[in-house]
Amino acid sequence: MAIRLINDNLERRFREVLRRDNKRMHEVLTEIINTYIDSADRIYNIAHPVVHPEENINQDQRYLALDRIRNVARNRNQINHWILRSYFCTEHDGVASLNEMKDYFLKNRRDCTEWQFQNNFNQMLMDDGNSHGHYFNVRGIYGDKVELFGPVRDGILRYRQSFID
Repeated sequence: MAIRLINDNLERRFREVLRRDNKRMHEVLTEIINTYIDSADRIYNIAHPVVHPEENINQDQRYLALDRIRNVARNRNQINHWILRSYFCTEHDGVASLNEMKDYFLKNRRDCTEWQFQNNFNQMLMDDGNSHGHYFNVRGIYGDKVELFGPVRDGILRYRQSFID
């Protein structure tokens, strides 16, 4: 679906900010649309059903995150372990700030760079190709609210203690 922005000036400014923030247009537009839908749903009190992974996964559907979570939980030297640890150590009511996660990670993994955090974190947002598995969803108007991906949430939460010990 092609979306035409309001005017050329707005589009130019939007593209400048995308370049400055090193973001992709489809990711930002998806986040904006999801935020709009979520806020509209709250206004009209439309509830979305809670998804339980074991009930919702058919025999052909597998999630890399569920296949890999046990190894990620055990391997404390792995960057993905520390990203999940950053989530669990900064989340409140199931939501963490991406900036707080990044700060926690960089403070505790001094051998890693911000680029390594961002690159690995981005790989944890999808479940296709060579990704690490879909662990997180990112929401919020600025893409700063991090939540566990619904269909794998329960599977990840089983290993929560491994990330906070």
